Amino acid sequence: MTHSKGSGTAQRGWPLTDEKGMVMVMAVMMLAVVLMLAITAAITSTAETRLAGRSYQSSQVFYMAEGIAEYAADRLNVLLENNLDPSQHTLDQIALPVVASGYTIDYSTISKEGSFYEQTITSGDYIGLNAYIQKYNIEVQVSRSNETSCIHRTMEHQFIPLFQFGVFYEEDLEIFPGPRMVFSGRIHSNHDIYIGANTGIDINSYMTAVGQIYHWRKDGGHLEPAGPVNIRDYWGSYQNMFQDGYWLDSECSNWQTEAISRWGGTVRDSSHGVHQLQIPVPQIQHIGQGQIEIIKRGQIGDSQELRDARYYWKAGIRVLDGVAYDSNGVMVNMGSGTLTHDWFYDQREHRWMYATQLDLEEMIHHGTTPPNGIIYFSGSLLGDAVRLINGETIPAGGLTVASENSIYILGNYNTSPKRNAAVIGDAVTILSSNWEDARSTQSLSYRVACDTWVNACIMTGNTETPFGGDYNGGLENLPRFLEKWSGKWFHFKGSLVDMWYSDQATGPWGYGVFYTAPYRDWHYDTDLLSPNNWPPGSPRVHTVQRGIWRQIS
Repeated sequence: MTHSKGSGTAQRGWPLTDEKGMVMVMAVMMLAVVLMLAITAAITSTAETRLAGRSYQSSQVFYMAEGIAEYAADRLNVLLENNLDPSQHTLDQIALPVVASGYTIDYSTISKEGSFYEQTITSGDYIGLNAYIQKYNIEVQVSRSNETSCIHRTMEHQFIPLFQFGVFYEEDLEIFPGPRMVFSGRIHSNHDIYIGANTGIDINSYMTAVGQIYHWRKDGGHLEPAGPVNIRDYWGSYQNMFQDGYWLDSECSNWQTEAISRWGGTVRDSSHGVHQLQIPVPQIQHIGQGQIEIIKRGQIGDSQELRDARYYWKAGIRVLDGVAYDSNGVMVNMGSGTLTHDWFYDQREHRWMYATQLDLEEMIHHGTTPPNGIIYFSGSLLGDAVRLINGETIPAGGLTVASENSIYILGNYNTSPKRNAAVIGDAVTILSSNWEDARSTQSLSYRVACDTWVNACIMTGNTETPFGGDYNGGLENLPRFLEKWSGKWFHFKGSLVDMWYSDQATGPWGYGVFYTAPYRDWHYDTDLLSPNNWPPGSPRVHTVQRGIWRQIS
């Protein structure tokens, strides 16, 4: 019995021992799984940490390369303001910034891509204009530890013939016509634009300002004329600056976005990143004398840049103090009656003017047209001036007349047939065919104008309008007048450029004493959009536009 009982007890013990063993096995297996998961997590975490560190380091290297490329682009931009065609040696001298410890600039290059080429601008501020372009490539490679990044950026140095603009102002542009005015062609100011109208104004193209655009008078403390200011939008429809009960201009909080919404990009200012355009006279800009240097008499010590810019050096014939010379300084006989002299009184300037007169009819008759179509005048005495007479027909190859003195156009100019013409002077005044020198000192009622037609690009100067001071007459009076034009038409077709404050013709603008306003039939000459129709020696303005960039590695 004892044996049987003992045997039974032994048989019941086997399952208990097996169960405990299984528990231990399961615990060991679970511990192994947990340990494997912990090891895997640790390995994954380490790998992710390494990848995150590597990604961070890669980003840092990329941003460093991008920053150096942008720095090089800024330095190139500064260089091109004063050096229009730098050599590769000069480009190699552009200094790079000092980089943080641990980074290495493997290489940095700035180089020209080919040579100048002519092309229609396809993007940026001046899309649609013809330009002469020099492309530059910037390439920078930066490394740190095992990370490397290479950035490639392009830059375009654009030279834009100026007379593709309907209106171009170096200084503040003010437009406040009395009678309704319609003007086609691009309008641009390198500073601010102040625009309004008593009756109305229609603008048919782009309007851009490097500064701001305001709907109030600079001279009158925020006075806002009530006439509509209609500007054509990107889609071809006119949009008034006045909508929803307020005038939309640069002072509005929503200007940046609303201007794009309303006009589709045809109206832009500094808030939209508009770039400045300058006539390249780099050495003079350093001493602050500005764009007027292009009409100054040349000097023996002029740099090559000034020789390239000044009309004195460009001219095929120079008339100095009434005597004509060729470009080599040899005296020229231009034929009987071509160059004459006369006196008349300018009531705006309050002084007598001693005019050297160029009779275009006689010049063509005698065959003494300047060989390159450019003639330059300079008189050294106060009151010296130039007057163009009998200019209905200009030479077949076109004609540019430039002077550091005031220029007067007497009668119709370049009308039969219309050819490529420019008149460039300290000031430009229109005299109708009714003008008589003998009546120049008499009251306005004795100086009654008649309808007059002028087809030319006019580059000239004006006086400044101080804030709250006397109005300078604005764009509508950029070509000056000395007659009673009430009820008469001044028909103008061409381009209007105000590039400086007049140096000699500084008499203030005023209405009703020395002139009254004509009806203005003014149009941009769309023929000027073609290089074949640019006047001889047409000036070019230049700017630098950043192109595309890409990461090479």
